[in-house]
Amino acid sequence: MNNTHGLHNKIENILESTEHTETAKSTSTPINASEGIDRDKWLLFVDDKNLGKELAKQLGKEKVVFISAENKRDRDQSDTVSEIVVNEKSNKQYLIATSVLDNGINLKDCQLRNIILMADTEMEFIQMLGRKRKDGEKVNLYIYQHNKKHFQERLRSAEKRLNIASKYVIYMKNCKEKYYQNFEEDRAIKHLQIYFMRQIADEKIAVEDVRSLFNVYGGVFYLNLLAVHNLKNLKKFYNMVIDEFDKIGEDAFVKIQLGWLGIDEEIIKESKLTQEERCCKQVNDWMEEISNDEMSRDEFIQKLKSINKQISFLAKATKAKEGFDEKTVNNITKSDRPLTDEHIEYLNKFYEIPYIINKKIVHIQLSKSRKLEIVGLLHD
Repeated sequence: MNNTHGLHNKIENILESTEHTETAKSTSTPINASEGIDRDKWLLFVDDKNLGKELAKQLGKEKVVFISAENKRDRDQSDTVSEIVVNEKSNKQYLIATSVLDNGINLKDCQLRNIILMADTEMEFIQMLGRKRKDGEKVNLYIYQHNKKHFQERLRSAEKRLNIASKYVIYMKNCKEKYYQNFEEDRAIKHLQIYFMRQIADEKIAVEDVRSLFNVYGGVFYLNLLAVHNLKNLKKFYNMVIDEFDKIGEDAFVKIQLGWLGIDEEIIKESKLTQEERCCKQVNDWMEEISNDEMSRDEFIQKLKSINKQISFLAKATKAKEGFDEKTVNNITKSDRPLTDEHIEYLNKFYEIPYIINKKIVHIQLSKSRKLEIVGLLHD
């Protein structure tokens, strides 16, 4: 993938967004949430080794283990992989891997609560997700919103490799027909070996393309028929996804991935909310949930702890808005006191939070045109 810098920024945004709210939804969509995200571990599957290297560099080597097919052959890295296999966990906060981790390694780590997946196909997706074994706790899952251009590039790459394989097959077929009785397969293959080496030397064929198509025995390339079969299937899949983009639009691949998970597409709308919109929705949902409860002051403060981060974020965000009141914001962000009617009124100047609170009665305002409805009592 070419734009690794852009992808890095988007993944960094995901990591940063979790500092403000337990359920952080961005362009990449998280499913479920858990508390204490800043202390939890992350498993990041990337589809480009350069992106993996850049992320590892930015997050800090002391916090990261990065595993790819390239560094997996390194002795020290091989020891790290063996350690992860034996312990079924990494001792670092971030484990970044390419697809080399999708088989043979199982992670049973109760601190691993966040997974980022960048996968093109359902098989890759499920295999990557399956590396984290179930432990009964919620996990934040982030899926990447690849665009149509990504799959067009993937399609061109698959077609290029299939063209290389086709030349190999045609050459072998022609040799058999031309030298039917005196045909020597090994000799023909060695001629192809020379041809491919020249093509690589002249930069007409990439080494990665040859590696993806051929097995090497005794220093000689032999066409991998299974790899060719898989490439043909990938070509069909990429064409299908591109067609879906034409039919559905930019969310086509997100919907495909949600289908693999059996999750409703409604989450796409939620994932596109801004941080303020998301926090506002969570605060309103929380207020709706407790609006019928009768509670003491201390009970209310206790319940407030579950939504304090979101309320504090909204209050602090008013600093950039006309009508900002520093004293009120400071009072709202103190965790040892309940929200007051004045606090809600202040927040409602900037956000749609249609609730009114006083010391005796909790009111909910359903809309501007409907009367206030008494829904519960707040005891001292």
